[in-house]
Amino acid sequence: MNEFYYVDIVFENVESIRVRADRLVRLDVGPQKENGVTAYGEGTSYSTDSLHMAISFEDEAVLAYDPNTEPHPAGMYTSNPLSNVVHERPAVLGRILHYRNIVNLTFLDEQEQAFKTVYVPWREEDEYSNKYMEVEAGSGVI
Repeated sequence: MNEFYYVDIVFENVESIRVRADRLVRLDVGPQKENGVTAYGEGTSYSTDSLHMAISFEDEAVLAYDPNTEPHPAGMYTSNPLSNVVHERPAVLGRILHYRNIVNLTFLDEQEQAFKTVYVPWREEDEYSNKYMEVEAGSGVI
């Protein structure tokens, strides 16, 4: 994989949060199957059967983010005036705790241009919640 500087974590409802690569304590992506060019022409998309990721945070207060009460959610494709970038708006990291619905990770280069998307395994019985996804937070890592 090319060197990446950011990763967009994309959720089922098309919300996303952007994390700098240096915040990733762990990123293990299992074997990947190429799907072809992404729908938006931003690199190639892949599928994998396993993905483990750990993201660092400094203050547990950032995990209090609640998308149900947030007037500006984490960056859907709307005219959201607030950033979905974790280092600019740390509380959006807490979005990961509220729903088990990460769909893919999109990797971006230094100019924040997408070059690769990896779709995570998804249990098809529920289109809104991924029963394969587990989330834990503690000791400065989610």
